[in-house]
Amino acid sequence: MTQNHHFNNVVIAAGPVIIKAGKVLLNKHGETDLWKFPGGDITAAEGDLDAWAVKKATEELGLKIKIIKPLKPMVVWQKDEVIILIHYLAELTSEEIKPATYIKEYAWLDINNLPEDCHQNVKTIIEEYKTDARH
Repeated sequence: MTQNHHFNNVVIAAGPVIIKAGKVLLNKHGETDLWKFPGGDITAAEGDLDAWAVKKATEELGLKIKIIKPLKPMVVWQKDEVIILIHYLAELTSEEIKPATYIKEYAWLDINNLPEDCHQNVKTIIEEYKTDARH
């Protein structure tokens, strides 16, 4: 028997995945103390998801990036909402990082030794990235 799920809210979020020399750039922001990719919720007025990912990288960490390709979307269920996460593999076009005041911390973390306190999507996306890189 199939169970129907009812959600009060559907959220779409987009952001870049920036990997360089075996390390991924993550930050801590928002209500939790988890490591996350830069990015955030997108509103209907914003529209263009890859442009939103570039915008969030600039807002959060002062980064200049170039989108390489979209990655596999993820769906996360939380309480009464569903979150659709759209990630883009991206590269830096400038090395300078200037975090916004609301960024608690940022770091380049080893993709083969991620800390336990990563948001659930980080480990999934990194594992898929490593699998794709092997093929």
